[in-house]
Amino acid sequence: MIKIWTFSSLLAMVAVTFALIGVCGLDLYIQILRIRESVAMLTTTLFILSGSLLALALFSVSILSVRKLRVARGLAQIPRNFVPINDHLPQSILLKAMQGMTESAAIRAAMKPLPHECHVDGYGRYDQDTPVHFKTAMRKTLSIFSDTVSKPDHDLAYNGHQPLQEYFDSLSARNIQLNPHFAKVYLRNYESMAQNPNEATEREYIEFMKVFSLLLRSLDVVE
Repeated sequence: MIKIWTFSSLLAMVAVTFALIGVCGLDLYIQILRIRESVAMLTTTLFILSGSLLALALFSVSILSVRKLRVARGLAQIPRNFVPINDHLPQSILLKAMQGMTESAAIRAAMKPLPHECHVDGYGRYDQDTPVHFKTAMRKTLSIFSDTVSKPDHDLAYNGHQPLQEYFDSLSARNIQLNPHFAKVYLRNYESMAQNPNEATEREYIEFMKVFSLLLRSLDVVE
């Protein structure tokens, strides 16, 4: 509807402009025929006509230039004046702008990783929403193992100072039966984890916990 109204008003303006030009041209033609015998009046009329045409041209150029400057200035001020978009915009432009903003928001939301999808090296999601630090959990396995072994005798607990190989050898000497293969792999994995300055990966964590679980299952504590 707006486009039809705009086009109709433009046609009406053009028609009126051509009608005025035709009437003015006819009037000038009649005037020239009336005074053609008088050189002075003809010269004066032509001078006035030339001046009028020059003034009209300057006036038209001024109007077009001012309009162009106003449009350029208005477009430059849109980000400052219409953010957030308000009702001062035409309805069609407002709907188009809101549609673009909605699409941009949807794309931005799709590109932003969700909290439960974020991945940080060395951390995993194994305790509901609380992230687990792999190396911390792997270090705790030694205290779990020590607590399990020392249930019948607190002297069997790991003191935190002696080498792990020596500790496991002392357990064997105290009749604590362990699967030697699982114990060897656990010791190797634990020392590798402790000496590695990098964070543990999820795969390393899972493999480590598998071996530790098998080691605990093979544990035979003689009370």
